[in-house]
Amino acid sequence: MFRKTHYENIPSTHQPSPAKKVWYERYAAPWVERNRAYALLVIAAIAIAALSFTVMELVPLKQNVPWIVPVNPATGKPVQAPLRIVGRTMTPSQITLQYFMAKWISNLLTLNPALTVANLKEDYAETIDPARQQYDQWIKIHKPIYALETSPGLLANVQINSTSFMGANNVFIRATRIKTHDGKTSTQHWNCTIGYQIIPPTTVQQAYANPLGFFVREFTCTRSLVH
Repeated sequence: MFRKTHYENIPSTHQPSPAKKVWYERYAAPWVERNRAYALLVIAAIAIAALSFTVMELVPLKQNVPWIVPVNPATGKPVQAPLRIVGRTMTPSQITLQYFMAKWISNLLTLNPALTVANLKEDYAETIDPARQQYDQWIKIHKPIYALETSPGLLANVQINSTSFMGANNVFIRATRIKTHDGKTSTQHWNCTIGYQIIPPTTVQQAYANPLGFFVREFTCTRSLVH
């Protein structure tokens, strides 16, 4: 019926005097409880402050920075103005380069009525001479669009098996192309060598189309006789 105090657990030989009990219950106990509550409040405040700081750091846009696009006063159309490169120029890692090169080879070898034309256009936009002449020659020899038009249902998916950096911006890539047509499946192994170059974008259009500035300057891609 009555609230028990911690004195009841103390042996009788060590029990404080009644006067000390009264003094503790009246003055000391509230003071201890107040200090305990204050300590918990401080800890909670620190935790909330840390959480708020973390949330603010996760917010991607902290302020609105206007981007001024110069226009031709006569036509009102945007003027082709160079980008302002702010901060350090990005040096792509090997993993980043592997991604772009794997994507380029996949676009080259994939056969899909819904994807091939767009893939070839994307690859061609990421080539510079002499790779452009090599790319035109590849299209003339392998005729990917003609193959799709004359073989309805033809599909070819690509798997990148390995990527090896050979220095001087040259990379050797092994890929497997799995073709399916009329219920039959065939596997082709390809060995490809890419010479690449990083040319940072200087216009808004270039930055949207190729933010890394990855370009293929030369390439070869031949069937492998070793499985």
